[in-house]
Amino acid sequence: MVEREHPENAPELFWYRPPAARPKVLIYFHGGGYIAGSPRSHRGLLAALATTTGIAVCAPRYRLAPEHAFPAAQDDAYAAWRHLRRSGFAPGDIALAGDSAGGGLALSLLARLCAESTPPAALAVFSRGPT
Repeated sequence: MVEREHPENAPELFWYRPPAARPKVLIYFHGGGYIAGSPRSHRGLLAALATTTGIAVCAPRYRLAPEHAFPAAQDDAYAAWRHLRRSGFAPGDIALAGDSAGGGLALSLLARLCAESTPPAALAVFSRGPT
């Protein structure tokens, strides 16, 4: 089951929580070239990640171009991180992941967090190349 959260000062968050989830969270950024996609378009993957890992998956609905110019998506990624930190998660309890453009968001967020000396526990990114 998907839960939606509408935090103040952060993008809408879609939560996938497995039964008896551990007190950790994976922030997942969807792909779509920064112009398409959403947590809904990736719901099968997000649910599978939550079930397989046994931890909650939080998928921000970050702002898309061209309606929202750079750096809107990066700002939303950082706002989602800050919201989880304010909610009580330590950096070591948060992992980042994403596919395609979402992987780019995860990597840019990682760079920012490392510069602030608050890196996450882990990072996983992937993208399908040419076939």
